[in-house]
Formats: sequence, structure tokens, C-alpha cells
Amino acid sequence: MYDVMIDLENFGVQPECAILTMAFVQFDIKTGQLGQELYLRLDRNQTVKYGFVNAATVAWWETQDPAVRAEAYDGTVHPRDAARMVREWFARTFSKSPFVWGNGSCMDIVQLECFLRRLAPEYDKRGNFSYPWNYWDIMDMRTIMRVAKLRMPNKRPAWVQHHNALHDCKYQIEWVVKAMAACRQPQQLAVIGQQLAAARVPPVPVRPPSPDDYSEYTQIIAD
Repeated sequence: MYDVMIDLENFGVQPECAILTMAFVQFDIKTGQLGQELYLRLDRNQTVKYGFVNAATVAWWETQDPAVRAEAYDGTVHPRDAARMVREWFARTFSKSPFVWGNGSCMDIVQLECFLRRLAPEYDKRGNFSYPWNYWDIMDMRTIMRVAKLRMPNKRPAWVQHHNALHDCKYQIEWVVKAMAACRQPQQLAVIGQQLAAARVPPVPVRPPSPDDYSEYTQIIAD
């Protein structure tokens, strides 16, 4: 299994925001089978020292169900320990760069990379920051859902607690697997292939020049 879903709960949408909880779930993208997982609930009083806190997001958290808020607020893991544990988990779980999935392309994984740069930086041979994944292995759920023409229902199953990072990971995995299956249907690929072929404009053939093309100019020179 070389796919992993990532989800974070935090104090804002900016890359440098303080993180409250983070979850990682390994999965088989063809079958939906789950593998190893890591769920970290950070110490709220410590995490705010290492990231930006958006006042509007704090106010939003205060409107959430007390159980949901407690899940995000009552963690005990120090952010530095969390960063170290994330790197160790990836090294232990994957022997090469996995495909890392987030709900979107510019949120969870971007924030996580910012978090690792601050608290557990590592560098490649060229001196660039390095992460447990290659940048070309970053995936996002919204794109594949759009391609597959699928949409999550507004009402989630009873087992999914709102804004629980681990629950969100597992629920998002279900939809990524469904979307991938829809994209792989042979009949859909055949239809798409026919549509592309029909829309393709055939190139205008290019013939070599003929002496007749220059007859007018030849006559002028002769005169």
C-alpha cells in the first residue's frame, strides 16, 4: 500500500497556522483496505507557540459541539514530538515515497510541510527542505471527485464525527476509492476516447512545392 490520506484540524487556513490534530491512514486505492494509521492530538497551549492563530477560527471552534471541540482542544502531544513522530511513522510505514492525499490541493499537505519545516527540518543533497514524500506524489481528493463526477452527500454517516481528523481520513478514503473505480471503468474510457477522436481536427496535409507555384514570378523574370 503506497497511498496515505492526511487530514488536519487547525486554527486557520493559512499554511503557517497552528495545528490541533493530525491523522494519517495508509490504504489500498483499488480495494479501500486500510493499513497503518497515526493520530496525534497536539497540546493546544503549546501548538499556538509554533503557528498562526486566526481569531475568526477560534470563534468558530467555540460554536462547535463540546465533544467535537474537546477532541481538538484536549490533546497532550508537544508539537516537536508530533513532528518527529510523523517523520518516524512515514519511515517505518513506507520504503519509498507514497502518494499523499489531502481533501484539497492547498490545505492539509501544505500546512503539514510548513509544520515540518519549522519543527523537524530535513534537507536533501542540494540543501532543499525534504519531506517523507516527493512533491510529484501529492494528490488531492477534490480533483479526482470532479473527474469521476462524484459528490459527497451533505449528511455524513453516523460513525463520522465532524472535524475529527481520523474519521475524516477514513471517510475521504472511501470516496477516493469510489472515484478511482469510476475513472477506471473501461466503457467510460472508450466513450471518452471516441469523444476525443471526434473532436480532434485532422492536420492540413503539407505538400512539397511545385514549379507551378512559382510560374508567375518566373514569367516576370523572363520578361
